[in-house]
Amino acid sequence: MIIDEQMWKQALAYEACNYLNRKVSPQELVGEAGVFERDELDPDLLPTDSNSILPVRVIAYVYDIAGTDLMAYALVGLESETFYLMGLFKDGRLVWFEEG
Repeated sequence: MIIDEQMWKQALAYEACNYLNRKVSPQELVGEAGVFERDELDPDLLPTDSNSILPVRVIAYVYDIAGTDLMAYALVGLESETFYLMGLFKDGRLVWFEEG
């Protein structure tokens, strides 16, 4: 199955709704993407065993969620066809994640 940015933005918005107890739409997630080596990713913002599921290089989509102090991310393969990990973090602490 080919995935796209709208799919993980919808999932992140849904989890942000659950965390904040208010509606969050995918349009409230504003951010950018970049290609990162696995060892360039901040280990404090990832689950402790995430290195075992991540390839050497990933695309990281990082979003601010408008009107909140939450940030969200999705890590996908270079062809954006493989989803590896998504999460929400607040104050430098991972508060929710899901592996692909």
